[in-house]
Amino acid sequence: MFNAEEIQKIIQDLKRIKTKVPEQDLEKTAQNLYDLALFLVRLQIKQHLKPPKPQNAEDLPTPTDKSP
Repeated sequence: MFNAEEIQKIIQDLKRIKTKVPEQDLEKTAQNLYDLALFLVRLQIKQHLKPPKPQNAEDLPTPTDKSP
């Protein structure tokens, strides 16, 4: 489950920044980075879709007014 075009872009970026990843491991590293990025995006979307947790009035911070 990966996009070959995106993997190639990541490989080019890894080469451009002169990473110390051996040439034979570049594709696997790029694929792992792509999978990680997809996971993080999905996690972020999942967190935004959750409804906010209801808060009790006791849980809210109380304002402290220090003016005279």
